[in-house]
Amino acid sequence: MLSKQHKIVNNVPDFKDEVGNWITSYTTTTSDYYIQHRTMAFNLWLGINNRCKSGGSQQTKSPAYAGTENHFKDFQEFAEWCNSQENYGRLDDKGNRWQLDKDLFGKHYSPETCIFIPAALNTLLKASPKKFNDLPTGVTIDNSNNRKQIYSVRYSRYKLGYVGRARFNCPIIAGEHWRRNRVESLLMASEDNELPIRVSLELAKLALSYCC
Repeated sequence: MLSKQHKIVNNVPDFKDEVGNWITSYTTTTSDYYIQHRTMAFNLWLGINNRCKSGGSQQTKSPAYAGTENHFKDFQEFAEWCNSQENYGRLDDKGNRWQLDKDLFGKHYSPETCIFIPAALNTLLKASPKKFNDLPTGVTIDNSNNRKQIYSVRYSRYKLGYVGRARFNCPIIAGEHWRRNRVESLLMASEDNELPIRVSLELAKLALSYCC
């Protein structure tokens, strides 16, 4: 007789046990499977701890997570916080769940820095590249033309993501075009009436920082 296989179902609704503690997961069985049902808060909790694990796969794959810490006291505090947030579990018009973000207001995960934002905004915020050598932010070298050094920038738009690439002969001009696109995209996002006011204000502040 074959042994049962294990299956995981993520993002089931949060609920508390009979003594008032938030549940992480529960298991059901069928004739073929042991099925672990992970609650939505617990699934996020696992993701946070994976990103905060020093030397773990997430920090190895994304060095930007290096040094990130989880300042929530425990899962119970985190689940309680999640369920007190207005946009927790909210879906956008494409059916994507609003995502947990901590980068707008800090580096670490905590009740003060974390907030739920649309997936489109999270994508836009992550579209900001690091500096490449001595080139302006957002500018890379395009080697498609072997006869002349060309500098390339990628354009993004709120709710559209990547919308195209432009090439320039001068890295300074390329950097100016990238910053202009960045400012326009962040200001466009800040005018989204569905966002919390403090998010809109922070986006406007971030846009201004690219003008300096």
